[in-house]
Amino acid sequence: GPLTRKYLISQGVECPEIYGDPALLLPKIYPLPFVNKKYLIGVILHKNDLGNSIIKEFIERERNKARQIDIKHYKDWRQVIKEIVECEMIISSSLHGLILSDAYHIPNIWIKFSDETFDGSFKYLDYFASVKRPIDRPLIIRSRLDLSDLLQYKDSYSPITFDAQKLLSVCPFIDKNKILP
Repeated sequence: GPLTRKYLISQGVECPEIYGDPALLLPKIYPLPFVNKKYLIGVILHKNDLGNSIIKEFIERERNKARQIDIKHYKDWRQVIKEIVECEMIISSSLHGLILSDAYHIPNIWIKFSDETFDGSFKYLDYFASVKRPIDRPLIIRSRLDLSDLLQYKDSYSPITFDAQKLLSVCPFIDKNKILP
């Protein structure tokens, strides 16, 4: 993203102005034109947040409306994408949970479970800047989650903006002949 680019340039490294995570290109390789929505909220946790008691209680209480999506222990990556797309909205403490949600145009919000210094937030802020999302901090979750409160964030979500062709031009591991327009 632009923050990484700025740092690299300050260190004397040439860096082109091309931004975005390669996962943003997944819909061009694995499109999902229509998937029935099964859940209002999907929850994707960073590995350090797995087992969080607030999330456990929320998923149990809202089991017909919310689900946790495991992006660490899966057998088929396509199933993970399908589970994300089956949700109306995603809340995620995992950067790749946010990126995959953005790639498939699923409204999402960045969450954290403490407001201590945003350790590791550089990568989140760099990503948000790369796709022109005006986010500078996560939603801090300290206590019981409320479904209706979370759903209010859905309407304020703006789709991301990035140059897929520029990103594709520097992505060495994608066969450009198999990409959808």
